[in-house]
Amino acid sequence: MKIVFVLPSFHTNLYFALRALLSAGIEVTLVVRRNGLGKLDGVKEIVEDDSISWNRAWETLNRENPDLVVVRRTPGISRRILLAAMAQGRKVVRYDQHPLLFPDGLGPRLRNLIAPFRTRRFTPVPGLSGKGMKPDPTATYLPFPVAILTEDQNRRYAPEGTLRILCVGKLGQPRKNHFVVLEALEQLADRFDFTATFVGVTGRAKGFDMDYLSRLLDYPSHGPIGERIKVFEGVPFEAMRQSYLDHDLCILPSHDEPFGTAPLEAMGMGAATIISDECGSAGYLDAAALAGFECGYIVPAGDCASLRDRLEFILAHPGQVISLGRSALDWTRRELAEDLFAQRFLRMAARAGVPA
Repeated sequence: MKIVFVLPSFHTNLYFALRALLSAGIEVTLVVRRNGLGKLDGVKEIVEDDSISWNRAWETLNRENPDLVVVRRTPGISRRILLAAMAQGRKVVRYDQHPLLFPDGLGPRLRNLIAPFRTRRFTPVPGLSGKGMKPDPTATYLPFPVAILTEDQNRRYAPEGTLRILCVGKLGQPRKNHFVVLEALEQLADRFDFTATFVGVTGRAKGFDMDYLSRLLDYPSHGPIGERIKVFEGVPFEAMRQSYLDHDLCILPSHDEPFGTAPLEAMGMGAATIISDECGSAGYLDAAALAGFECGYIVPAGDCASLRDRLEFILAHPGQVISLGRSALDWTRRELAEDLFAQRFLRMAARAGVPA
């Protein structure tokens, strides 16, 4: 099978998913607006800068001759690729990070009335279960895989009784709520031993705030508990696996986070997690809990008191981070393995009319 995948850029959250497709014998070509954070041997990447012409869209599909075209909204590119693919009679599915589960209201019911006329989509975001939530009948949930600790690898927890906390997210983005984590930790510092590491890039993407970044970078030198805090800029993707192994708990406290894969990558390395309810990856904790795996906690975004209370419980019960981390590892082995993703993708493609 050959697929063309249209994206704004190749983000590292797709690294293991695309590697799984390659391992399953699927040829992958990316059409992107810009070079992204990730690179993967075996994946062909076509960079189109700001836009693609109608003729080039048509020619690209003819040249690559994909069995399936996967389209994520990409200004200047996705609409023309989508229409060219449909005009050529190619099978098309959309990819987005809107949740599978939606409230059962008037809007979703109207959307479902026109569902037969829409291209099917897949999403790695399950959504949070709850009253009135129903799955979008036009969507397929495909949980993205992560690197997973092997049986023979050692995993230590809280050496010498010190809980090691990790927070991964763009350092110059206020919506990442780094200071909510710091405030919660400041309130616990007199009673518990811990360290906290903040890791992220500092690029000037939408929402970037230079003052916010400067305050965060300055915290280890001048913050109330600065001696326990480390901030690292631009840790390479290939080094993050060790970062997850070197920490016991991963926190993603963000507002308005469609997905947020860092906690899932940490779970694959056996770390416990705390995720805000505005992060798409919180749905993975919800799904794991429904399956009997308690891997971490979901807290309201921006609620320092709730985050502090969860941290206090974990710090006061040293065995808690071990049980949560081991449960997270067991669940990722069951649900987020690369070969399982490839099987699910092929089933989704078959439902879209692409033969195996």
